Amino acid sequence: MVPYYDDHYPPKYNKDLMLLREDLIGELQAINQYEAHAAQAGDPQVRALFMEIADDEKHHVADLLKMINRLDPVQARLIRERVCGYYKYDAKDNG
Repeated sequence: MVPYYDDHYPPKYNKDLMLLREDLIGELQAINQYEAHAAQAGDPQVRALFMEIADDEKHHVADLLKMINRLDPVQARLIRERVCGYYKYDAKDNG
């Protein structure tokens, strides 16, 4: 068995978790779009507006991830380990 999983995983269907993940995708796509538009904008004020909006979307990403982590403990553990650096890398690890 994969060490991250236990008898309670995967979680039973959770509509809230599904909705949060779908919205996370949308926020990430929005960040890409606003940053691309900022790069294309000729007017510095327009560019600054696009970057400000992109930054707002990044706050939304953080809020969504926080709630996703609350609802999915395995996801939370992987974020802590792989993103926050609490994971001790083993060269044999393929993940």
